[in-house]
Order: sequence, then C-alpha cells, then structure tokens
Amino acid sequence: MNEESYYKIMTKSLTDKEKVVSFIKKGDNVLDFGAGTGDISNSVLNLGANYFALDNSEQAFNYLKDKKLNVFKTIDEIVDANIKFDVIYFSSVLHEVFSYSPETRFLDKMIDTLQLLFVDVFSLLKEDGLFIIRDFPKVSTPDNIKLQIKEKHSDDFKKLFLPGFLKNKMISEFKENSLFDEENGLITIQGTSRYIFELLYHFNWGEQSFHRENKEFYGLFNKDDFELFEKSFNCKLLSYDEYFSEDYRHYLEDKFILSENKKEIEWFNNKYFAVLKKES
Repeated sequence: MNEESYYKIMTKSLTDKEKVVSFIKKGDNVLDFGAGTGDISNSVLNLGANYFALDNSEQAFNYLKDKKLNVFKTIDEIVDANIKFDVIYFSSVLHEVFSYSPETRFLDKMIDTLQLLFVDVFSLLKEDGLFIIRDFPKVSTPDNIKLQIKEKHSDDFKKLFLPGFLKNKMISEFKENSLFDEENGLITIQGTSRYIFELLYHFNWGEQSFHRENKEFYGLFNKDDFELFEKSFNCKLLSYDEYFSEDYRHYLEDKFILSENKKEIEWFNNKYFAVLKKES
C-alpha cells in the first residue's frame, strides 16, 4: 500500500482523533507528532491555537507544506527553532515508533527503547504541558479466545496475510499454544487475547496494507504501564480512557467472528487515550 492510500484509510477515523481538541485552548502551541495528513489541523487552528506538524515521511512533509502548515522533519529542527509546546499529540504513532526502532524489537525492552524519545518529548513541552497519546491498548481479557475468519476472506488470510504475520518476532512471543484449524473453508484460530488482538488489527486493513502492518506490533501499553511512566519520567498521569472505537466495527464484522466458550463475544477495547502532564 502506498502512503497516499494509507493516509486515506487513517483519515476515516478522524472523529476519534479529534478527542485531543478538548485539551487545547486559544494561544496554545500544539505539536502533532507523526502528523500524516494533519487531520486535526483545522480544528486546532479554529480554536485560535498554533498548529505545528512533525513527520519524517517525504510525502507527508510535502503534503503538509502544500497546506501552508508549520511542519518539521526532525526533532532537531524543532530544537533549533526554539519552540516549546503546550500540547504534544501522538495519534497511533507510539506503537510505530517502537515497532520500527533499530535498537530492539523485544517487548520487555519497551521502556528502554522509548526512553530517548520520551526525554525529547518532555524537553519540548512547557512546564505543565500535556503529552497526549492515542493508540492501541495492551489487552487483558481472558485468554481462551477463538477467532473465526469469514469464508470470503479465508484465502487472503491463509495465503497472503498469515505467512508474513508469523515472521514478526514480537508477535511470535504470543503464538505459543495457539491452535489453527481449517475445515470446509473456515479458518479458526484459538489463542491468547494479545495474539488474537494482533491478528484482528493486522489483517483488518486489507491486502494492500499487509506488508506494512506485518512489521508492527499494536498493543503495547495499558494504564498500569502509564503509571510506571510517572516514576520513569517527570510527569503525572492525569487521565486514561480505554474504549472500543466504533470506526472499526464495520471492518471487523465483515471479516471476523470472535467467541469464548462457544459464545460470540464483543470486540476488545481497541483504543486508549492517555494524558500525561509534565511536572515542574
């Protein structure tokens, strides 16, 4: 999938991304980290706040420049510009930063991997500034979960998606004891909630995105992890909200059936919204 197509899909969840606006006031400096197409820019600017974007993708950078927005490619450029922010927003960015980190791809090294990034983020915030993160949560539901792939998608799942998915070293940590069954064209997978969660959202976007999504790991953090951040970084967790984003329902119901003990169950929470405040 090319970047243009990817950005179009991501923009469809704009309503959910807009949650950040309630934390922004007139005159604030707002940094949209990993901005993509700058979906929230109009809402931020309409509040009378100052919108800045950071994205190292050439296509995204040029797109944002064409929209006449303030845009940077690197954190060093922001440091050189001597700008401090009232709000820094990561929307579905943190899991990508971790997934593509050259230092490590092991889940037990998350804090080490993200340490330098978080130090940079908090250094760019004003005193009492907000670091707001919207991303996929680490699920903690029961582990005896069955996922059935609807028949119309079974060939794509088995032939085009699964081989690449199973090469992801981070995901392989949760594959142990999972069961794969195929009968009369129907594919059923049983495993831990974290393994099933990753299957759901890696396959969700369709064939064009398999190559990109299979390099990533989604469910990294929950509220307990963010409370640990308070000790590792000079910040306070003001709020943490975990929920199911309805933007995904149509895609999931088209492809999957989720069950536990032979009973169909509701989808896992698929988003969290965490607000961290820099302490003086």
